[in-house]
Amino acid sequence: MNKITTLLIALLFFGFKAHAQMHSGLTIQTIYSEDRGKNIEIYYWYPTEEARYDHEFGNNRIFASIKATRDAKIYPEKHPVIALAHGGMRSSFTHSGWIAAALAKQGYIVVTPKPPQHNEIPPSQAVNELWLRPSDVRLGLSHLNNIPLLSQNADNKNIAGVGFFLGGTTMLTLAGGKISPDKYKASCKQTGVNIDCPWLLKNKVDLDNLANSVFDKAQLDPRITSIVVINPELTKTLDTQSLENTNSRTTLIHLSANANPTLEPAKAMMNIPKLQTIEIASATPFSAFSLCTEKGVKILSLEGEDEICHEIPNTTRQDNHQRIVAEILGALGRLRDAKHFGEPSDFKDNGR
Repeated sequence: MNKITTLLIALLFFGFKAHAQMHSGLTIQTIYSEDRGKNIEIYYWYPTEEARYDHEFGNNRIFASIKATRDAKIYPEKHPVIALAHGGMRSSFTHSGWIAAALAKQGYIVVTPKPPQHNEIPPSQAVNELWLRPSDVRLGLSHLNNIPLLSQNADNKNIAGVGFFLGGTTMLTLAGGKISPDKYKASCKQTGVNIDCPWLLKNKVDLDNLANSVFDKAQLDPRITSIVVINPELTKTLDTQSLENTNSRTTLIHLSANANPTLEPAKAMMNIPKLQTIEIASATPFSAFSLCTEKGVKILSLEGEDEICHEIPNTTRQDNHQRIVAEILGALGRLRDAKHFGEPSDFKDNGR
């Protein structure tokens, strides 16, 4: 672990001076999406001095919940904005809570659209999520100015994107990356490309019959000037030329322990002009999930899925959460103010 990472983790323990007493506030907005043809929920997390903690986010038997204060007064200063997308096609939205709350406590307004639940996505229509989720993010950012609680304190000239898994793909799309129709249609004819292939094939979805026009619907968002992507999905289906034309500052974080081959970054990612890469060798992809409850560990062990809750030896999920947050903060700080946080080369990490 390099010196800057160690410093960032220390700051997480003791708090940034300006936000030493910050807590996580949360307001939930219901907004009509023309692209989806229905209302969607957008979760807005933000820093507050109030600590009522009257809202429990993600309460279930398997994963620990996150407490927040609903509709509290925002800390009275300008705050940079993060668009956050966490999870795969059928992941639980609850896994976004730990990272959203952590970033809010560090002074960010975090905009997190709630995607459809796994049982609400017909397999034959799943490909539409590749453009609908970026659309949800754009809608959430646009609506921010309509929320009296937050609008006066949002720094709309300082917007970044943070995405995990398919959420990482969403952020790459918003930065100008495009999925190649031909590569996506072939993604289940080879291994290590599309993590959803078993589900799609089980439900007899023929990718060859997808209309190319579906892939043209995703649009970039120039308001997002920097992105951090963690184990983004489908990178081997991205059009190389579109990556070369990407203008956003990009940090790629790879949780490399026991990694699924489908989450290995494509070589074409190295063509992104303003790219920095970080490897966290102590973390598995499951390290980006919420903390497991004691009951959750037992339940998943009985179901043969205990890897969801287990970290590699001598590491805890809480440790890895702190490391992930520290690296994100370092990347966002560096992208905002390289002089303050050091030169880009200072942020390379070998996962030691």
